[in-house]
Amino acid sequence: MFVSLGKFTFRHPWLIVIGGLVFVILSAAASYKLSDNLKIGGFIDDTSDSNLAAEIAESQLGREQGLMVVLFTSKTGLTVDRPEYKQDVEAVLARFKGSGVGSEITFYNSGLAQFVSNDKKSTYAVVGLPGNDDAQFKTVERLHPLFTDTPLLQVRVGGRPVVNFEIVKQSEVDLLRAELFTFPIVGILLFLIFRSVVAAFLPLLLGGTAILGAYLILRIASTFTDVSIFALNIITMLGLGLSIDYSLFVISRFREELKIHQGRVLPALVRTMQTAGHTVFFSGLTVIISLLSLLVFEPQFLKSMGYGGAAAVLVAMLASLTILPAILALLGEKVNFLSLNSLLPKRRKEKQPAVGRELVNTGYWYRTSQFVMRRPILVLVLTLVPLLAIGSPFLRIDFSTFDARTLPDNHASRQVNDVLDSQFPPNETSPIEITAFSINPALDPTTLGSLFDLTRKLQSLPGVVRVDSLVTADPNLDKAGYAAFYSEANRAQNPQAAQLAQRFSNGNFTLINVIFKDNKFAGSTQDLVRTIRQITPPGQLILTVGGETASLVDLLSSLARSLPLAFGLIVLVLFVLLYLMLGSLVVPLKAVILNILSLSACFGTLVWVFQDGNFADWLGFTKTGTIDSTQPVLIFAGAFGLSLDYEVFLLSRIKEHYDRTNDLRSSVALGVQKTGGIITSAALLLVVVIGSFVTGEVLFIKQIGLGLAVAILVDATVVRTLLLPASMRLMGKYNWWAPGFLVKLHHKLGLAEKEPEFEPELEEGTIPLPAPVLSATSNGSPRPSFTPSLPLPQYQVQSPAPAQFNPPSQPQPQVQVRPQPQAQPQPQFQLPSQPQPQFQPMAHIQPKQPPQPQPRTSEVRPPLPGFTNTPAQPSPAGRIPDPELVPAQSFSKLPDDLRKAELLDLIKKELVNPAGPAGLPAVRINQLTRLAELSKSMGQDNEAIDYYEQSLKLMRETGFDEQNQVIILTQLSNLYLEVHASEKGLAVSLVGVQLSRRTGQAAAEFTFLTNLVEFSLKLQELKQAKSFAWQAHQLAQSRFDAPRVRRAERILAAVEAREELEFHSHTLTGFHNITGSFKNVTGQFNFISRPAAPPVFPNPGPNAKPDQDGQADFLFKRGQQLQNERDFYQAIEVYRQALELNPHQLRGYLNRAECFKTLGEVEKALKDYNRALDIDKNDPAVWLNRGKLFYQLRDYNQAIQNFSQAIRLNPNIPEAYLNRAEAYRQQLQLGNAADDLNQFITLSKDNDPGGVRVARAILAKIGEKTVI
Repeated sequence: MFVSLGKFTFRHPWLIVIGGLVFVILSAAASYKLSDNLKIGGFIDDTSDSNLAAEIAESQLGREQGLMVVLFTSKTGLTVDRPEYKQDVEAVLARFKGSGVGSEITFYNSGLAQFVSNDKKSTYAVVGLPGNDDAQFKTVERLHPLFTDTPLLQVRVGGRPVVNFEIVKQSEVDLLRAELFTFPIVGILLFLIFRSVVAAFLPLLLGGTAILGAYLILRIASTFTDVSIFALNIITMLGLGLSIDYSLFVISRFREELKIHQGRVLPALVRTMQTAGHTVFFSGLTVIISLLSLLVFEPQFLKSMGYGGAAAVLVAMLASLTILPAILALLGEKVNFLSLNSLLPKRRKEKQPAVGRELVNTGYWYRTSQFVMRRPILVLVLTLVPLLAIGSPFLRIDFSTFDARTLPDNHASRQVNDVLDSQFPPNETSPIEITAFSINPALDPTTLGSLFDLTRKLQSLPGVVRVDSLVTADPNLDKAGYAAFYSEANRAQNPQAAQLAQRFSNGNFTLINVIFKDNKFAGSTQDLVRTIRQITPPGQLILTVGGETASLVDLLSSLARSLPLAFGLIVLVLFVLLYLMLGSLVVPLKAVILNILSLSACFGTLVWVFQDGNFADWLGFTKTGTIDSTQPVLIFAGAFGLSLDYEVFLLSRIKEHYDRTNDLRSSVALGVQKTGGIITSAALLLVVVIGSFVTGEVLFIKQIGLGLAVAILVDATVVRTLLLPASMRLMGKYNWWAPGFLVKLHHKLGLAEKEPEFEPELEEGTIPLPAPVLSATSNGSPRPSFTPSLPLPQYQVQSPAPAQFNPPSQPQPQVQVRPQPQAQPQPQFQLPSQPQPQFQPMAHIQPKQPPQPQPRTSEVRPPLPGFTNTPAQPSPAGRIPDPELVPAQSFSKLPDDLRKAELLDLIKKELVNPAGPAGLPAVRINQLTRLAELSKSMGQDNEAIDYYEQSLKLMRETGFDEQNQVIILTQLSNLYLEVHASEKGLAVSLVGVQLSRRTGQAAAEFTFLTNLVEFSLKLQELKQAKSFAWQAHQLAQSRFDAPRVRRAERILAAVEAREELEFHSHTLTGFHNITGSFKNVTGQFNFISRPAAPPVFPNPGPNAKPDQDGQADFLFKRGQQLQNERDFYQAIEVYRQALELNPHQLRGYLNRAECFKTLGEVEKALKDYNRALDIDKNDPAVWLNRGKLFYQLRDYNQAIQNFSQAIRLNPNIPEAYLNRAEAYRQQLQLGNAADDLNQFITLSKDNDPGGVRVARAILAKIGEKTVI
């Protein structure tokens, strides 16, 4: 699916971009006045008893659901009983007449003492606002300009309708502030991460697209259902944050693949879609499902957050899979346009070197994960204990619903709430409201008697201060007295009786208000509500309990009922998605457990900060002692999905390496290392986006921002760095366990990440290449033909005879000459007739002419792939020359990726037809090996490993000789070394040692032993590594000449130094910390290649100690030791310390430059070379190494100038001539190259026979003559 999407995007980028532009325009139009279609409130369960009680009170008793509280406070010290005070109160209330308000209750029309403050200087009026939350919002909006003071009184307005109004208005301000705060900071961070203006702009562009697209979806959804206006906040939060995350994944992978594929857009885009696109798709689905789980809850606020969040993530995901790849297809390498280097004119703009497979086993994340996996149980214990401690405050959480305390104290509704709590009798405006229905009228004596018994029972409950009802107006009256008091005759004569009857009853309904002592959200008050609901009412009364406390109780009950369903839905979908992605059931289970741990830390922090009031001054809120009950649910759904976002990305990389290597430990370390920078950057950006909402003033928005930010931080640091590697190490191979039938289903569905298998396509501007070049055998003779044993069309493997150069004085090496391409029928193979055919990898084929019987040629053993088959001529000491000193493939320019893709496609098509020649074992082995070699040259290591394994399996099944099996095992061992598959490589190399010893292939045995040394070191098996190093040393001394013996000695010395260094590590803690993992020593085991060979430095020994006068010299030697061990990062740090003590130490700058160059930090390397030249411009070593750096950067003119200067300073440096010859060859100055090669041969003929053979081969390649 992702291959097809990538190819379609590459072919039709403008179609997708234009379609995206149309979508953005439509979305922008839909967002106009979107808030007018959205609803206010939605924080309660509409199906609850408390909501039913409120509806009965409004419809049957005429009590409006919205109660606006108008607080009056004297400016001059007047008391409420003064006439002028009353006059001003009535004047203010008169402003509201005709504005849609309902009933008004004041001290002056009710005479109730609870309307007067303790100091008698303040009073309040309760004004009813009819309609639902939206109608009340519009009423408050109309009345808001009328809330002004009088000359005598300060007028402030509060109550639930005003709180709703101020929260909505403040959230709009907070949203705008968050956007203005986020975009500039995120833009700067993106520029620092990508180091390119164009690349940094794309995530912001995608974020805007996601926000506008989500607005369009919300507009459509609002026509079918109610959507809360607060969904706009979650859209900005998640739309921008995840767009940046997904863009970071896609753009980073695209730039990486562009380097690997040398700027070719099509394979880079397809590989990006298959890896990063695959991850984004499953990550997006996971977050969407987590947010959609909010739909199972009853409060409309949570449902709206689910709608808005899922819409934002959906658009972000789709835009990252369509619009962003289309833009990348159009940009290509211009995605790096306006880079940081180009914007800094004072810095020299260096051409970057070609990048292939980066070395990832020396980074911080790799070392950390290796440390964790060496001590998984200890790390788990030391990590889980603090996490559980941080999460423990959640066990004492107290819930509430939002009220005026949600706002800061500079808002009028918050001030009114504080004054009512401090200066008036408590809870007078938020009682427990009980609506009672009876069969008889409410004023019937029978009903009044039942009410009398009920109210006396309510008054006896603990925590009840007072009960207001029809039968509590006068404590001196009994049942008969109240029956007489509310008789029709008495109501006609007694205004008080008529007023009470009108206030508390209507028909068969009556109202009872219970005033309580504790806070309305306290646990004791919630228990009081539950107790009242359990009372069996006397007579035939039917009770419905409402009020703010009852609403909270019902909300908590509703959330508790829906939470298991939501959690089960999330877990089920998570299992399905991660199974489809990774083919495992254990990994999803572990992901759920890890997420719960990170969520516990998130919730614990939430309680510790907002409920306990820690950092209240810094964050700008007032301690409430509670947490809004909807926030943990919302944060749970959002954080669960966002936490999985990074885990999916990391697990996909781990699985990618594991499928390639079958080495779990190495795969985890490499996955953590490769994703370390990206996940850290993505988490930082997402925390900035989400954390910006903490700067708002609405409390529950602060809680969402902080909760999600903490969850992301914990997941991106503790979970990713510690818990996940440790748990995967403990689970071992069971990480990928699934029942057999599910394994088959997963393979059948084929949704796992794989290397791309797309047909080669010509990109715009490329030129088709000629047909493949035929090759000769290593000794120049044609390859032996094959004779069919079945009546099939006859074919043979052919190769043109090589051309030779014959100098007058001595024979020259034979050179392969590229023939002119000819039109040929489709090439095929033919089965060899001999029982054990000679296996010939990389043989190219032509159709055979009419069959001619040919005598069998003398058997020539095929070379190890990648090397010429130099005849084994005994040296004077009776030793075998080193064949690895002549890398044959380095002498010819390989075809480009497009050509290789065409060859791959051709061979794959032949393999598909088992009835043709490709069905024959020898031919199939040949083809599989060619596929492996081509895949390897294209950087597709996992495919190469797969083809080699298939070839090896077929060779064993068909009885191929063990010599050819050793060839394949050698390639597999080297590949496992490249992809860091230590466990698998160890097993393959051990088999290779056995077979190479049995067949007498000493060179192959030496290769296997050196690889075994490195595999053992990576697995921390130091004794085993020393054993293999000793065997390699013994083999080199007995069978090979000096170069290979020196190499074996270096390997053994490096292992012994590592062993001694580990033993004496405590003596060097003042200068270097070596408590981490063993470092990769690959460079010690590979023969130094030319022309860019790194220098070999002397080892000062691990027991060297500093003296006061020679500390700089000691640090310099310590740096050399670390550099020899390829611990370049630590070496750079030690060199820095040495150079601070002695800034004129030329070798310090030179050696540190070599470290920087090895790590690819060419600008820093060049800077150190220049500093070395400032110290001594007459040192040829500086010019030589500086020239190598320019050669690496492909700045051949500068390279030639530096090599020439080194030669002028010292004309007897062979390496300078060889390097300059290569630079001349790259510029096609073949005459100058030949002169330098001849000079190199003259200087090296006595001490470097291997190098001489290399130079002669190069001379033969360019058609020049040697002088020796």
